[in-house]
Amino acid sequence: MNSPSFFAAAIPEPFTVLGLRLKPFSAGHLVLLHRIESAFVVGGIPALSDLVASVFICSLNFRDGIESLGSDEVDALMGKWQRDVGEFDFVEKCRLFARYIEEGSAEPAWFAPQGGGSIAVPKVQVVKVRLLSEFHMSEDEFLDRPWSLSLWDYYTLYALEGAIKLTEPGSIEEAQNVAQALAEKLNRKPCLN
Repeated sequence: MNSPSFFAAAIPEPFTVLGLRLKPFSAGHLVLLHRIESAFVVGGIPALSDLVASVFICSLNFRDGIESLGSDEVDALMGKWQRDVGEFDFVEKCRLFARYIEEGSAEPAWFAPQGGGSIAVPKVQVVKVRLLSEFHMSEDEFLDRPWSLSLWDYYTLYALEGAIKLTEPGSIEEAQNVAQALAEKLNRKPCLN
């Protein structure tokens, strides 16, 4: 499988939002955005404060992001940065930032032939524990690496074990469409005994 989405995960396209160059979206960013209850990850309509804080956090690595939470120096820096940004199209910047998260969270297309269970913990924790147990990296290294790449590694491990199958994007939907069309044909055909 020669999947362009894997290579995009391995080397993400750079994003600049509100004049800040963002780091590749990472598991650490996901955790920090949940911690500040950013509407971009918890849902709801983003406010200006969501956009500004989320963009700022995603311009930092995980450790710097943690240190920025509640720091008076960072609050002053953010205030100056907000003033320097000037006027901008809020909706456009929200869409751009949402696209950054979406692209940074892309995972391979997969299916589980035998079904599968679930566990009541955040996905980021499940991926972290699996990758840290398999790879020789620190937690900080995991938290700063591209989230989409971590998802690809996570699912690849399961595919190598035979627990799931990776497929090309769209092929699952295509198979479902073919099955639905066949079922409709069978339902329209008169039954002969």
